[in-house]
Amino acid sequence: MNLMIVEDSELVRNQILRAISNEPRIRVVCLCEEEDLAVKEIRRLNPDFVILDLSLSPGSGLNVLRRIRCFKVESKVLVVTNNTDSAIERECRSFGISGFFDKSNQFDECLQILFGSLRHE
Repeated sequence: MNLMIVEDSELVRNQILRAISNEPRIRVVCLCEEEDLAVKEIRRLNPDFVILDLSLSPGSGLNVLRRIRCFKVESKVLVVTNNTDSAIERECRSFGISGFFDKSNQFDECLQILFGSLRHE
């Protein structure tokens, strides 16, 4: 599985990398922290999964979702955020994301989606 991580916090990026480090079937194909690069690389790489934070520097994950919807991207997007406002979640879900997770207490659930998908490969 090819995974792209779009997260501006080095601490969170490292947390994700540590959590998947013992799973050789997950290949991190790109790490980025900003909107424009994320859009470019999602379009170019079309990874199986994207872990996407909504707060990027510069830009926003919500704008990434808006911008990639016009491409034929088949990536499953897992949004991880500290902004768990229900209106934001609804907007993200309107773009067809595969999951919406609160960084503070649902990190394991996000990882379960990744690891669970490996059983279907």
